[in-house]
Amino acid sequence: MTQTRIPDGPSLIVLPDKNAQVASVQVWFPAGPAVERPGEDGLAHFLEHMVFKGSRNLGVGELAARVEAAGGDTNAYTMSDATYYYLVCLPEAAEACAVMLADAVWWPKFSTAEIERERGVILAELDRSEDQPDQVLQQYLFERAYGKMHPYGRPIMGAVRSVKRFDAAALRRFHRRCYAPEGCVVVASGNVSAKGMRRALAGKIKAENRSKKRVLKKAGAKRAVSKTLPMALPMAPPPEPKGRGPRAFVVRERSGLAHLEMAFRIPEFRHEDAPSLGVLAMILGMGESSRLYKRVCVGRSLMHEVTAENFFAAGEGLLFLGGLTAPGRVAEAAGEILRVAREIIELAPPTPEEMARARVNFLADMEFRREGMGGYARIAGYARLMAGRVGFAENYLDRLLAVTAEDVSRVAASWIRLEGLTSGVLLPEGANGGSRGGPGGGSGAQAGSGNGPNGPTRGPSGGSPGGLGARELHVALKRGFEPLEPMPQKTRGLKPLKDRPKAAALALKEKGRVSTRQASTRQASTRRASMRRASTRRASKGKDGIHRFTLPGGARLLVRPGGAARVIAIRAVALGGQRLEAKNEAGLHNLMSSVAPQATASMSSEAMAARIDGLGALVEGFSGRNSIGLSASGISGVSDELIEIVSEILTKPRFAADDLDLVRREIAAERRGDMDDLGNLARLRAMALLYSSHPFGRHPLGNSRVLAQLTPAILRRTWRRWISPQNNVLSVAGDIDPGDVAEKFKLRLNDWAKDSYRGRLPRNPEAPSPPTKGRSRRYVVERASQSHIQLVFMGADFHDSRRYALSILTTALGSQGGGLFWELRERRGLAYAVYASSEEGLAPGPISFYAATGPEDEEKAIGIFHNEFERVRQSGLELVELERAKAFLIGDYLRSLQRAGARALEVAFDELYGLDKEGPESYKSKIQSVSNEDVIAVARELLAPGKEAMVRLGPLFGGK
Repeated sequence: MTQTRIPDGPSLIVLPDKNAQVASVQVWFPAGPAVERPGEDGLAHFLEHMVFKGSRNLGVGELAARVEAAGGDTNAYTMSDATYYYLVCLPEAAEACAVMLADAVWWPKFSTAEIERERGVILAELDRSEDQPDQVLQQYLFERAYGKMHPYGRPIMGAVRSVKRFDAAALRRFHRRCYAPEGCVVVASGNVSAKGMRRALAGKIKAENRSKKRVLKKAGAKRAVSKTLPMALPMAPPPEPKGRGPRAFVVRERSGLAHLEMAFRIPEFRHEDAPSLGVLAMILGMGESSRLYKRVCVGRSLMHEVTAENFFAAGEGLLFLGGLTAPGRVAEAAGEILRVAREIIELAPPTPEEMARARVNFLADMEFRREGMGGYARIAGYARLMAGRVGFAENYLDRLLAVTAEDVSRVAASWIRLEGLTSGVLLPEGANGGSRGGPGGGSGAQAGSGNGPNGPTRGPSGGSPGGLGARELHVALKRGFEPLEPMPQKTRGLKPLKDRPKAAALALKEKGRVSTRQASTRQASTRRASMRRASTRRASKGKDGIHRFTLPGGARLLVRPGGAARVIAIRAVALGGQRLEAKNEAGLHNLMSSVAPQATASMSSEAMAARIDGLGALVEGFSGRNSIGLSASGISGVSDELIEIVSEILTKPRFAADDLDLVRREIAAERRGDMDDLGNLARLRAMALLYSSHPFGRHPLGNSRVLAQLTPAILRRTWRRWISPQNNVLSVAGDIDPGDVAEKFKLRLNDWAKDSYRGRLPRNPEAPSPPTKGRSRRYVVERASQSHIQLVFMGADFHDSRRYALSILTTALGSQGGGLFWELRERRGLAYAVYASSEEGLAPGPISFYAATGPEDEEKAIGIFHNEFERVRQSGLELVELERAKAFLIGDYLRSLQRAGARALEVAFDELYGLDKEGPESYKSKIQSVSNEDVIAVARELLAPGKEAMVRLGPLFGGK
């Protein structure tokens, strides 16, 4: 790592890794709501949008388009205390992209016409947030916790009234105040040169300053360039006084479930208590072995989902506790969560196992961040801007690892206090919120279809005679702080962790100080030469660097070593999923793959959760349209344990009745949550309209009546049938030794074939047929703020050579430089969210186009969709569009391969589906060979008029 200060410019941090296939550049500014003045609510966010609307040397949208042409992607994010802009691109373009990003952020233009267009986009973004219950509740909670006048209490995006009055003068003033080159941080990571990056940025600043001097001299100004300014760390004022007791409110909105949040005041992130609060949150709510999950989700079935996390900032932060529950269990759940949190103070301090688990998880999280160049750069940029030094991040990790159980109990006593508590609940409209009922019950109504006891009001409510109101919630919170009863002497504790994870964590900490380059070459220098007999491993290594083995029973194992981070990813995939489910089995594979990792013959679900969390690992099942399987990831120091766990799940899953009931409840809750994301709901309904009776037309979570009839015995038989050696591919990627991995799996799976199913799997269903006449449906959601338009066509399958042209087509239309994005967002300002994608499968997958727009602009947006389709059908893409889409796809492919999980999944699916083993060079060649004529042919065949299914979901407008 190198740090330097560019004359008249930013602090530059370079994190080089010559082995990386991509580069990342970020620019950090001390500009967020924390520095907004009265009347500037949302101005930092508005300026973030305007940076992409043209600058001194770039036209509107040109930054995104040119970065995409360099195989990259760019975006920005506004936080409470800071705003940062980021891009990822191919290494050879890093310096040029950094110069373009500098031009955009330091010398933007504020065209009145573009301000008006972007104002419409931001208002659409505000509308979109009103359609998302979790965001609605969070904003109300921040407002109540900090006060309306505090910067953290105001919406980052601002309010409609403030957004409507911003003009060029306001944007320029804010930009001069917060965006000076001397006051920001630039971070470059990946395959970049520190000297080259410094030279490029210094040259850019010098050239622009010379130009400015000429302009000012011509105008007769005395001074040309302002002197260098010291970087000021963001500061936030203290919140409003805490008051005498908890602050409580209830919101009634369109939602499928009740959202509960409780937030305690905590100090700023540089405070000495911050690391201990991080460990406290980990012990309380992170993972299935956490205290809250075991008590309120498993033990008492009060919640469907529970979390504990810290919002740290330059000013006072918040410790959040909460999650999703049935409306009738809110008060009971709130009290129980508070009791669990308070027990850690005196009655049940953290155990040695919990402390070890927290340390391992923090180390693992840091290592996984190193997989992506962007994640590595974010840590450095945030630390330099917010704490004043890059070393703060490493020092913070050291402080985390030094936290003791006594520290955790002490900070819990200091900060989990009634006077510092703000709590809010978002109840579904029409839900009573006061009656008892299990998580599977509740009285939630369909979106916008009912009036609750307080009427269909929007916003915080007071008490309600027939259900949960602010007064009832206030009482429940105070009950949660009543004196706790002593805990029984014999409790179900966690099983002791093995010594190896602790040793691996300590070893990882010691190795964590090596440079990125050293970490990426460490694998070659430490790899052992295997002395085992080749005949027992039946291995072969292809030119693609993939080591292939045959396991007992015929299962195929593919190992792909490499990567800078010390992590391992394991994937086990089998043919199955939605495509091969009969109608009376809808959701079977999803349920089965969710229950299987819960427990095995030798480990209960509690023991399994404790072991996985103790390794700092993640193990879960998955079920898609074409396959089912297992996914496991962790630091490479625990690879033996991960192999053991995956092997036991494959061969001896328990399928206990309690675990089955728990997963069934979670799936039912997830189904009820469909109304919380209207964009996704529009997609689900469009898929049903396009595919009709084909399995792809069903809800991916299945049918509740089918799921209710499934028993542990049925799941065991089904698992044995589908997860057999003959139908399975295992893949491993990361910092591993191929021969060692093969031997471990062979040992663990030696008896797999004995009890496995040897019959035929079900026949493939008939291929779906595209519509012969366009299909269209409108779904009304009362009081929704936006209309969600989803257009889907039937696309290609995995073996269709047209899929490369199809990918180029959807990328050219839907990316930030694409035709749809340009027309809908940049040129017309009609939509905040615009997407396009193509998804292949063993059966033709969907080609999807989506936009969220105002109800009054529906017809305009749909017209733009059809105009773009017709343009491509008639003349294809312009050369610049075609080349930009190709570069973006190649860069996106390389970016995805930064992560071991993506590399493992790629080789597993290629083997399972019988696809060509591509690799970067082969993929690049296939993308580059696509011609404009190929794109025209695909558009005419697959995007033909009358072959689409369209869903419009939103409020009723114009009587339509």
